[in-house]
Amino acid sequence: FWKHVLERFVSGYLDKVVTDCKKDPTDKPHLAIHHYIQYGFTCEEHEDLEAFVNFMETVPKVEGHFAPQTPLCNLKRFPYTDMVRADEHLNTRLKNISSKLGVEHPEENKKTSKHKTGAKEKMVNIFKDKPFLIQKILSMFKEDCERIPDACNVDEIMAAIEAPVATS
Repeated sequence: FWKHVLERFVSGYLDKVVTDCKKDPTDKPHLAIHHYIQYGFTCEEHEDLEAFVNFMETVPKVEGHFAPQTPLCNLKRFPYTDMVRADEHLNTRLKNISSKLGVEHPEENKKTSKHKTGAKEKMVNIFKDKPFLIQKILSMFKEDCERIPDACNVDEIMAAIEAPVATS
């Protein structure tokens, strides 16, 4: 399974930075942001996306939410026949794979869908005035971009950012 790099980064940022910075930090010491405190992270300084991206470029060891995904897949170690994109069509893709394999597909777990951040829908607004951040984020995921080029295809988001705003 793979996710689009920008969607994954923005989703992690919205969930693990923006949302978690609103929580009581002493209440949840396992939050992802606690990993970054050792590198100088503070919600006050890094809750803004540009500040967070600049900060992440300096972090020597990232935790799972912001780590490249291809090392997790062990692409060099295990043979594979297909890479399945984890997006809004994932459940349909998995049903098709189950059908091809002749196995029953389990019902979708509705509890996990409440965890969605809506990152894909928010990306145009997030990057509208800061498209340079896109390249900075892609640079952090060079390995993903080399191994799964579709995971870093930004044609659609760039077209949406550059599209003229309709006025009435």
